[in-house]
Amino acid sequence: MKKLVFLIIILLLLIGGISGFTWWKKQEIERLRTETVYLAADAPTLTLTSASGKETEFIRGTEIELRVHPPKDQTCRIFLYDEEEYCISEEITVREREDAVLDTDKYALYPSVIYEDRGNFRIAGSVSAGEQLQLLSHTPLQEDGSVEGWFVSNGETQGYLPSADLSDTQPQWEVPAVHAQRENDYDGGAPGDVIYPDFPVTVIDGNEMPREVRALYLNKVAAGEIDGYIELAQSSGINAFVIDLKESDGICYQSRAVQAYSPTSYDTAWLTWEEFADSVKKAKDAGIYLIGRIVTFKDLSYAQDYPEYTLQDRNTGQPFLLYNTYWPSPYQREVWEYNMALAVEAVDEFGFNEIQFDYVRFPDRISAVYDRIDFRNDRNETMIQAIQGFLFYAREVLHEHGAYLSADVFGECSNAYVTAYGQYWPMISNAADVISAMPYPDHFGMYSYGISQPVWEVPGQLLRRWGEDVVERQSETPSPAKVRTWLQGYDSNHEPYVEYTTDMIIEQINGLYANGLDDGYMIWNAPSNIIRYWRYVPAFEPHFAE
Repeated sequence: MKKLVFLIIILLLLIGGISGFTWWKKQEIERLRTETVYLAADAPTLTLTSASGKETEFIRGTEIELRVHPPKDQTCRIFLYDEEEYCISEEITVREREDAVLDTDKYALYPSVIYEDRGNFRIAGSVSAGEQLQLLSHTPLQEDGSVEGWFVSNGETQGYLPSADLSDTQPQWEVPAVHAQRENDYDGGAPGDVIYPDFPVTVIDGNEMPREVRALYLNKVAAGEIDGYIELAQSSGINAFVIDLKESDGICYQSRAVQAYSPTSYDTAWLTWEEFADSVKKAKDAGIYLIGRIVTFKDLSYAQDYPEYTLQDRNTGQPFLLYNTYWPSPYQREVWEYNMALAVEAVDEFGFNEIQFDYVRFPDRISAVYDRIDFRNDRNETMIQAIQGFLFYAREVLHEHGAYLSADVFGECSNAYVTAYGQYWPMISNAADVISAMPYPDHFGMYSYGISQPVWEVPGQLLRRWGEDVVERQSETPSPAKVRTWLQGYDSNHEPYVEYTTDMIIEQINGLYANGLDDGYMIWNAPSNIIRYWRYVPAFEPHFAE
């Protein structure tokens, strides 16, 4: 009997031990059981410290196997990486990789437009530098933990912004001392109204800009008769054309983009789409670098379609007639978008390498009528802020489409002030890839810079002196553009009348290059007179090995 009891006790102990072991084993298995999750953060990377004190940087969205149950004495969760144990909060893990982005808001790094959608130049709204934005969603998470862009809201507008336009903290832009010390008595604004980012030099794969651009200007008539200009280029050092896409009195060809925005502008087209495409293809096939010129904020036809976006007469509420034309307002984003539609079409459909915006300014010489004009300034911006905003927009869109941005400025911009029409050399040079001034000698005062004879008689001497100021302006911006200058290719308009011969072209080139302003030049001759261009051929010799 005693033996039976003993055996029963042993059996019970054995069963209990087996059960206990099974329970313990289940607990151990449960303790070590894992689930697949992803590391989450409000930045592309996050740094974690292991139990042994080793710090490791992880990419946001990294897949890990996280233990389901934490140790009894800890509230964190455990995962192993490279034989190291990490104890992390459950707050930085998510079950879906796309949920690994924890950012909730950011700040606008630059004055920017909010785009209607990703990859679309259409404008939904605008933001100022430093403005706080709510993040609504983001583009797919990249392998490096970053995202290309965000859908944002500023309380009034929702739309898309690239990540490059946003900052985690409110940016603190400083105006260089040389700008801040300048006094400004002009209506265009002050140097400190805008920011001066240190943009990297843009090099677009598959779109190499010549070291020295030597270009002829082709108006809309010349664009339709391009064979002779191509022959001239192939017989000389000319390697680029500046072709009108839009002048103040109409567009060069039947642009589908323009038709969608301004039927009146479309009706002024000189060439059909097919004629223009054929001309451009011939130039491209000949290896010519193509620059599309757009007269931006001076447009009679667009103003007729959209008088509400023009400079208006305060007394009548109608478009203000200035210099026998109307001026769309640089403050109006609808005007920005219209010009960008034409630019994008020229790049995407015809392969233009660069878009040059002319008249990227407010009207000049308006002091007598200034108080009579309603500038349609809905955002209470200064002129210099509106021009910079447009150029930042153009820069971003054109680079996205694989083209460079250039901007024309008056020769006056070599001076150390913001002009009364909103152009300021350091700001424009900072925003554009190329800045193209128009220091035509017959536009200067007769004895400018103390030169003892009419300056258009000695254009080389004039441009050498003018170029000294340009070099100083270039030094005042953190990322200056290339300087490619317009040269006078027509006879002077003032007494004493001077015929502009080949020697005059050479003098202008030498005057510029003496100051290192040797990124190239463009010959301005409004009628694109091919006979005159042929006469200038000896001046077009390359200065650098190609």
